[in-house]
Amino acid sequence: MRAYIPIPDMDHRTEFFSADQFRYEAERDIYLCPAGKELRFDRAHATERSRRYRAGAKDCNHCPLKAKCTTSKQGRSLCRSVDEACLDRVRAYPPTEAYKKALRKRQVWVEPLFGSCQRLAWDATVPLTARLSGQQ
Repeated sequence: MRAYIPIPDMDHRTEFFSADQFRYEAERDIYLCPAGKELRFDRAHATERSRRYRAGAKDCNHCPLKAKCTTSKQGRSLCRSVDEACLDRVRAYPPTEAYKKALRKRQVWVEPLFGSCQRLAWDATVPLTARLSGQQ
């Protein structure tokens, strides 16, 4: 089964290097930053289903790229989902014709129904007196 859903791009919210500018080396379980320094496994986040990787403070504090990377005195950190292999597969779907077809179907069948359900739910929460007086 393939999940044809858009994945939000959370990496480009700031002016700092995004996670996709770091290279993950699975055989060593490390990330390499744009300056070539290693971010090693630091700890797991059980509630977020992710693993945190951190660069050494010495590496970051003396790096010429620090202003583009982090403001932390403790070094740059990244989180990697435990489901990252699956997410990488899903990120490869958008250019495919099957993905484009699935989104077209979703726009025609799912989204209008979802909008109607939202409207019905909103109408149910507005008191009848407000609807009768036109104060929606």
